[in-house]
Amino acid sequence: MDNPKQKANIHIPSFTKYLFKLEKKLNELKSKYSKIALYGYGGTTRLIAPYLASNLTVIIDKNPTQIQSDYTICSPNEINNFEYDCLIVTLLGRENPIIDELLEKNIPFNKILTLSESFFDEEELFSESFKNDDLEAGICTQEQLYSKKYQEWIEFFKIDLNQKHRKYWEFAFVAESLKKRDMLNEGKKGLGFAVGTEPLASAFCSFGAQIVATDLNFEKASEKGWVNTNQHANNLRELNKKNLCENEKFNRLCTFQNVDMNHIPENLTDFDFIWSACALEHVGSIKLGEEFIYNSLKCLKPGGIAVHTTEYNYSSNTHTIEEGPTVLFRKKDIERIVKNLEKDGHKVIKINYDGGTLPLDKYIDFPPYSQEKHLKLFFSSYIITSIGLIIEKKI
Repeated sequence: MDNPKQKANIHIPSFTKYLFKLEKKLNELKSKYSKIALYGYGGTTRLIAPYLASNLTVIIDKNPTQIQSDYTICSPNEINNFEYDCLIVTLLGRENPIIDELLEKNIPFNKILTLSESFFDEEELFSESFKNDDLEAGICTQEQLYSKKYQEWIEFFKIDLNQKHRKYWEFAFVAESLKKRDMLNEGKKGLGFAVGTEPLASAFCSFGAQIVATDLNFEKASEKGWVNTNQHANNLRELNKKNLCENEKFNRLCTFQNVDMNHIPENLTDFDFIWSACALEHVGSIKLGEEFIYNSLKCLKPGGIAVHTTEYNYSSNTHTIEEGPTVLFRKKDIERIVKNLEKDGHKVIKINYDGGTLPLDKYIDFPPYSQEKHLKLFFSSYIITSIGLIIEKKI
């Protein structure tokens, strides 16, 4: 005879545990926030609303006139007429488009919560179904920082795993994207742009790849402030400081030259792969960064791989910084670049624009910035993060 518990796919002790945990977390929210708003009048809201009692100030729903309830209901356009300390999105699986909508209505990002981060801790999240084991094209998220691939690369780079930093995700993303496409092998040639003091050139040489590492000349880098912030390289010695590659091997496989990303020398061709880590937003404008992506493909062999990371404007798809020392690419900018690349016959790996719903995905770092929690940050009135692109040149 079938076990009805197995047939229903329900683990009763775990279900009971989560019910108790839900009640406990709701009580904690009530203690922390005196005024709570809920988004979405579905089954979840009807379950938790009675527990919130007098702390619940308003429920937001797109169809408020169709709801009969003793609670105060309003439409999304009326949110700013109410006071609240936090707003909990209760529509499971639809959190990210709702969060984007709330941000467009100028709802403070730090006031928005989701059920996953409100009611469960990290260990439970990652011991259940949330754990991913890959690094993918798209936005840096906390889930990827718990992947096996990320942690292997961070240990290889000799970086502290406790530092949850988007820059380290960029290094791991670039390295893993190339490794899984068999680029980091003997006989492969790679070209790195604006390498600064990043560990990638020495790491790639350790696998046997032949690398040409480039950066701005010293004078231009000094003008932009890269020298004073230790983000510029001017010779080979600065590229293997962590000894990721044995010195003799590194000196044999790696060469260095000064290159302006807006004026790529014509002799830099026939490479199997190219990369840049958070560099194309510093070439002067979004337009110039976009042109760099197209022009740099000339450096590749047919079928070669390009991997780039850049600054991503997470809070707005309309307003942004389009010119200056640091520009912020919007979703529509990335989509335009992808469309143009595909029109020219190149392949772009599908980009995941999901910004994540785990605690660090919701944490916004403010100046002075932290090394421990730095996936999203507040920069010049925008919330920004890192995004990664993978391009396969047409054959």
